Amino acid sequence: MKKRFYFRDAVTNIDHPQFISTMLHVAAAFLVPGLDGEPMARILAKARELGLTTSLDTAWDAEGRWMELVGPCLNHVDIFTPSIEEGQMLTGKQEPYEITQEALEYGIMTTRKLSSS
Repeated sequence: MKKRFYFRDAVTNIDHPQFISTMLHVAAAFLVPGLDGEPMARILAKARELGLTTSLDTAWDAEGRWMELVGPCLNHVDIFTPSIEEGQMLTGKQEPYEITQEALEYGIMTTRKLSSS
């Protein structure tokens, strides 16, 4: 049985041999002040370097720092799951297709959710 790891473990142990996984999912970007932005981008980059699929789910950013905090992460994300409202705020686009096209420009393989929060 695989040992369970949590995000705090990934921060310090992502390259540890016991960290056996195929995916790293970050939930609720904007709700982890100590990791949002560049720190999260470094973790996602390390995960991809190790061959993990990465995914990022956003939350509502009440402080309006949308791309300031998520932008550095997007080049290291395979699956991106904003709600339609979050996607609109992040990209400035209105339609799900346009939001998805913006995400693809960062190298994101797929977007999911893109429905109302």
